[in-house]
Amino acid sequence: MIRPLLLLAITTFCICTAQAGKLVKWVDKDGKVHYSDQEPMEPTKSMTHLKRQKQLPVPVASDDKPAAEGEQRENRAKTPAEEAAAFKERQVKKSEAEAEAKKKQDELAMKEKNCIMARNQARQLEAGGRFTYAGPNGETLYMDEKQMQNAKVEAQNHMEAWCKG
Repeated sequence: MIRPLLLLAITTFCICTAQAGKLVKWVDKDGKVHYSDQEPMEPTKSMTHLKRQKQLPVPVASDDKPAAEGEQRENRAKTPAEEAAAFKERQVKKSEAEAEAKKKQDELAMKEKNCIMARNQARQLEAGGRFTYAGPNGETLYMDEKQMQNAKVEAQNHMEAWCKG
């Protein structure tokens, strides 16, 4: 029971303070203290601003010439929409760069894998022995000397293509 009441009190406090603008305290000519969100119309003994509203920065030109349009855009404060657009643009560029880096990394990994396979095939062919291949009807056929030489040349070409620096 206490927790919901505490939560309600904290929420109410946050909402009230979030909507508060400026608060002015002043003492009138009779010495009476007043609090208001507006400044008094009549002269006062003392006046204090308890909470000020945020003010936007004012751009200051360094010389009398009017600034170029591009310079004015850079000097003024960005609107939330402009900041959101700039953030989105940075996110898109970042994701594109990451995708490009991943693509290059994948290409390098594939190249390395193909190089290893080509080297293994060339080593096996150089070691000798009987090699088979699938015939047109799915039967197992054995390579003759001419086919072995062609396979060695092909393996060497694959190795040169995939393993060059």
